[in-house]
Amino acid sequence: MRFLNKVIFLSFILVIFFAGCSKENDLVYCTAEWKPAFAEFNVVDKQTGEDLFFVDTPRYNTSQIVFFKTSDKLQKDTIRPAIEGSGKTGFFKLALINTVERDTLIMKLPAKGPAQSTDLYIYTIKKTGGDCPQSLLDRSFINGIEITPENGRLIFKK
Repeated sequence: MRFLNKVIFLSFILVIFFAGCSKENDLVYCTAEWKPAFAEFNVVDKQTGEDLFFVDTPRYNTSQIVFFKTSDKLQKDTIRPAIEGSGKTGFFKLALINTVERDTLIMKLPAKGPAQSTDLYIYTIKKTGGDCPQSLLDRSFINGIEITPENGRLIFKK
């Protein structure tokens, strides 16, 4: 009997957890799933507008871009953006910390070497409305200059 009670209880918990966001009789059930906000971006040459990574002859390898938290003084905890798409349609996708309304990351390109440059990427997060709100990227800044998305992506000019 104890075993059966445990099975029923665990089944009930799993149904609630995997039910997602549903509304019954004015009661709202949302999963405890944490969905990060993302910054989707390309890095282009400031002068020519040419992509520095996703072209036939890229200036940089995709492994040469890294981010760090500003609190990581020794810059040991590397944050590498994911790569979405391929070729000229490729872009970077960076998972953002959405438990804070605003955060700053250090972007290095290339990650090492004499030509290394450091930029500050500042972003803000907003919550969607509704019964089960999600976090979304609100605003982005590189070195204090706001970046407006173009075709759904941020364009970092270097």
